[in-house]
Amino acid sequence: MTRREFNLWWQYYNLEPWGSELAQLNTGIISATVANCRHGRGRGSKSYKYADFMPYDKANLKRRIVGQTAEEQIGMFKALIERNKMLGIQE
Repeated sequence: MTRREFNLWWQYYNLEPWGSELAQLNTGIISATVANCRHGRGRGSKSYKYADFMPYDKANLKRRIVGQTAEEQIGMFKALIERNKMLGIQE
């Protein structure tokens, strides 16, 4: 893998993460849902958020969950075009 290809994959991963990080996010969402169902609704009780169940950097994850900006989407599109050019794929 060339350095350029690695950088393109890294950009793509930063826009659309995959792997164990995504699995942990799904687990956090389910855990928060179950905890909120079992949690009392009394005065002053706090609701759990998925981030309460995440084992790593919560601030970075929130940025990814909010959604993509137009600039991120354009960057992803350009990265895919560059990748296709490198592989000789024409559309």
